[in-house]
Amino acid sequence: MRLILIFLLMVGIYATESNTQNTESTRTLNKNSNLNTINHNNSTDSTSQEEIDSKNSKGDSIVKDLENEAKNSESSEVTNEAKVESKKDSKSLKELFIPAVVVEDSFGSFVVGYQMLFKNRTEHKHGIFFALDRGWLVWSDILFVGMSLDGTAGSFYSINLNVKTGARLMEGRLSPSISFGYGLFNHNQIDLQTNKEIQYNLHGANATLSLFVDIFRGIGIEFSYRVGLHPFHTIKKTDITRNIQSFMINLKFIDFSI
Repeated sequence: MRLILIFLLMVGIYATESNTQNTESTRTLNKNSNLNTINHNNSTDSTSQEEIDSKNSKGDSIVKDLENEAKNSESSEVTNEAKVESKKDSKSLKELFIPAVVVEDSFGSFVVGYQMLFKNRTEHKHGIFFALDRGWLVWSDILFVGMSLDGTAGSFYSINLNVKTGARLMEGRLSPSISFGYGLFNHNQIDLQTNKEIQYNLHGANATLSLFVDIFRGIGIEFSYRVGLHPFHTIKKTDITRNIQSFMINLKFIDFSI
């Protein structure tokens, strides 16, 4: 009987120790499992953070790219606007420096400038030259005819009535012309016998060659050369009736809307 009790007691102690070992083993396994789970979660969290950082980095890169594209677009727009403005300025300058535009088949002009008259290439006289022209285009806005009234005031005085013809070349940039007229002018000369200045009033025909350079919209420079067609007539006998010539450089305004 005692032996049976001792055996049962030993079995109970063994079972208790076995349960305790199993419990500790289970706890150890649970701890290991929890540690693995925590490590896995930490790894997962680390991976997720890296992915988030990578996405944020990509997002920042995309934002920077968009900002750069916006800046480039603005710069391109500014450049295009500058080019457009430059073209407008260039166009406006080109439009300014064009010859007079033909609106009507008739024209009028005003001329003012300087005239130098010389005789025998030695004696010179100077004066302010002025002229009024009235004319008409007769063929394809190129050929024209007209008439003019001109005069000079200074160290001599003159007045001339002329008819003229010419052409508009290079769309009016250059306009050569020739005119024929009849004029009156005075000429003062020292009388060698009395040593007094005598005024001679002359009249006669003349011919004039001119070249007008239209700089911008009908305003330009005209160069002219005039020669007296012999003989000039005077009341008193004198040698001044021959070799009378003059050169003019003038500012000219012409308008084809009259």
